[in-house]
Amino acid sequence: MSLLASELKKADECIHNTESKLQGLNRKLREQADDLSEAIKIKAEFMANMSHEIRTPMNGVLGFVQCLEERKLDKESRRQVGYIKESAYSLLVIINEILDYSKLESGNVELHLTPFAFNPFVHSCITPFIHQAKIKKIHVSTEIGDDIASSFIADEGRLRQILINLIGNAVKFTHKGSVTLSVERLSSPVQQCEELRKYNDKHIQWLRFKVIDTGIGIAEEKLAFIFDSYRQADGSISRQFGGTGLGLSISNSLCKLMFAELKVESCVGKGTTFWFDIPLKQSDEKRCESSEEKTQQTNLSMYEDRKILVVEDSMVNQQLIKAFLISFGLKNIAVVSDGLQAVEYMIENTADIILMDCQMPNMGGLEATELIREMQSIHRPVIIALTANVLEEEKQRCLKAGMDDYVSKPIDKLMLYKSLQQAFNHVNGDDLAANI
Repeated sequence: MSLLASELKKADECIHNTESKLQGLNRKLREQADDLSEAIKIKAEFMANMSHEIRTPMNGVLGFVQCLEERKLDKESRRQVGYIKESAYSLLVIINEILDYSKLESGNVELHLTPFAFNPFVHSCITPFIHQAKIKKIHVSTEIGDDIASSFIADEGRLRQILINLIGNAVKFTHKGSVTLSVERLSSPVQQCEELRKYNDKHIQWLRFKVIDTGIGIAEEKLAFIFDSYRQADGSISRQFGGTGLGLSISNSLCKLMFAELKVESCVGKGTTFWFDIPLKQSDEKRCESSEEKTQQTNLSMYEDRKILVVEDSMVNQQLIKAFLISFGLKNIAVVSDGLQAVEYMIENTADIILMDCQMPNMGGLEATELIREMQSIHRPVIIALTANVLEEEKQRCLKAGMDDYVSKPIDKLMLYKSLQQAFNHVNGDDLAANI
């Protein structure tokens, strides 16, 4: 009996010790979860600040390029402005890649499907590299199959992101010879997946995109990890040519989102070929506009008597927004440098529309909007956010603070025009909030 009691006591002690260890382990897990939650919060804040700080100067570059495009320029000047614009948009793509990387890691990137004209899209992917190729005396070209549809519905921006990254690498590592972007239609589907079966086969074309160069090549033993994040084929590559080591990893992840797989063949001293096979849905539209054709005349001179308040701390952006507004035919424009000045202005004056930056010294745009909304005034201005923070959470904060619409930086002139046109067409701005 005493032996049984002794064994039971030992068992109780063992259970107690195990329970204590489990409690300690659970406590550590909770602490780690709290630390992870805090790290995610810090990362989100960092990404938001990074977005704002980079996009603010980019707004000036791309904005004034749009102003230059509307001037009467000679052929060569117009071509050079085109190079600046394409290069700036390529830089913006890289910025977006960095900002999107955390989303790709967590699988939260969504595709935005829109119709686009195919041939102009392909040609535009090499435009940013023409000048660099001329300097290096290498030939850059495109080859597009004759049996490819004229327009597709896909995430044009993400597809461009992949191709620009591959072409950029090819030009960087090619010192003589050529870089070719080739697109051919495949005679039969390469793979099947549930997502594509909802479409009729005749609406899907399988295309093979290839970027072929005659550059330095990649050693066979290095090919296994070139798609890994932060890694390049050779440590000396980053010292000689620069680069973050994220490009191929991001391109590979984006390919997978579009039911494709990025592959590579290479021979040292002879060149490299990257390719992927992708299913694209043909557009039902007879014809899609190219990016140049989307540019249209913008006239709001019928509203020239309406008062517009611009709230922006960057002097460059102040001048850019004024230039846009004046080109629309608007004349009654006031400018202040922060949210506090905007509130003081609205106490003494009125405005029909307020273009409000969100991140400013003294008082930000969200706080200023809340204070303006609290004012007891019969006249309710339409408030449009102009912000370099493109994260979805920022849009929701703008809406919650009382803003009516949202235009991201770098500001696209046509998007600003459409937002203003919509605002002028609404006496009460509440209806605009549904469009954010």
